[in-house]
Amino acid sequence: MALQDLTPQLRTRLGRVERLVGVFVTVATLLVVGGFGYYIWHSAKKKGWFDPKVVYSTGINNAAGLFTGSKVKLMGKDVGEITRIVPNDPYDPVGLTVFFTVRDSDNPYFGYIWTDSKVKVVSGDLLGGRVLEVTKGSEYWALPTVQLKAGEELRVLDQAALKARFTEITNGLAQADVAKRGANPDEFRMGVLAQQGRYNLQADVKTNASLFYARQKPGKSFWIDSIESRPIGERLEQIGDTVEAALPSFLALTNQLKSILASAVSATEKLDAMLSDVRPAVTNLAASTTNLAHILANAAVITANLTNGQGSLGEWLVTSNINGQLDRTFGSANVAIGTANDVLATANTNLQTLNRSLESIAGITSNLNVQVQANSNMLSSITRIVNNTDNFILGLQRHWLLRSAFKPIATNAPTKKNPSPSAPIRVRP
Repeated sequence: MALQDLTPQLRTRLGRVERLVGVFVTVATLLVVGGFGYYIWHSAKKKGWFDPKVVYSTGINNAAGLFTGSKVKLMGKDVGEITRIVPNDPYDPVGLTVFFTVRDSDNPYFGYIWTDSKVKVVSGDLLGGRVLEVTKGSEYWALPTVQLKAGEELRVLDQAALKARFTEITNGLAQADVAKRGANPDEFRMGVLAQQGRYNLQADVKTNASLFYARQKPGKSFWIDSIESRPIGERLEQIGDTVEAALPSFLALTNQLKSILASAVSATEKLDAMLSDVRPAVTNLAASTTNLAHILANAAVITANLTNGQGSLGEWLVTSNINGQLDRTFGSANVAIGTANDVLATANTNLQTLNRSLESIAGITSNLNVQVQANSNMLSSITRIVNNTDNFILGLQRHWLLRSAFKPIATNAPTKKNPSPSAPIRVRP
């Protein structure tokens, strides 16, 4: 149906609906455009696109783990990002130059970066990533690299003008020192003058800041020295090489300790067996010595009774001739008994010496026993390591891929022959 065929009332209503739809579409379009614009503005503000920035640079020799866009930290906060990593001339002592920006957002981060600040290249994670971290200035004579002028304008320290003024002040101090002392200053004196020159330069910069701070030119950057650490991958590789180099010595020491402990155990067993064999002999010798002492004591009593004076039993039974012979016989017996006493005394001395030797051997045995008991854990650990190694080698021998590397060694042993059946026994009829 054509629009002209509609009644005036329907055309009026349709026109109102069209106007409402047009207003709705226009408002929705404005809201979408406004939301998208707000999102762009918020993202730009979050990334610091509208914040004032200062370009810094530093030199490193290894850019592993660093990329364009990587964060730059100051006191643990993200204050900027890396913009470029440019290789230097092959003859330059520093291999790469890293350019990065530091922005001034909610906090005045520029006030913490001084001329004595350093850039640390530190590990960011365990996967080899690294980050740049700018240290806070701390020296008394150091100067801030950026100064905030009136109208929120940032002024960067001019390093060329700073060096020229420092050289001028130091030369003036050196000339004044020569005129005062009448001699050229030595190395120590020059260090003192240089320190004084830094203090004078600091006062001069604070007085005439406009001569040393200027707008940063496009393409120029403020240089900060770096402190570079090795990537974590290189450190782990060095640790692995050290462990691998020390492992053969450790295994050799373990084998030597095992042989020493085995020898000590064998020696202890032999000494224990020897002491067990000697103990019965010593007991029998002590019993024999005791019996001999009793016999000699009885013999001495009998001799005393027989050698009494007048009225004794010997005077009644033995004549004078027999008495003389008995006197000579008993004199010889006395000499023999004295000799026997000397022999017994010598034997007693020898037994005491043998007893001390046995006590020393018993002390050595007890010390060896204590050492073996104290090292029982080490012996069990070494035995466990040997068993685990044996099981590991057996597992490798059974593996299908390594089975060919453990073939048995062929020998020239004679082959066994089957014994021939014995002939039947014939019985003669």
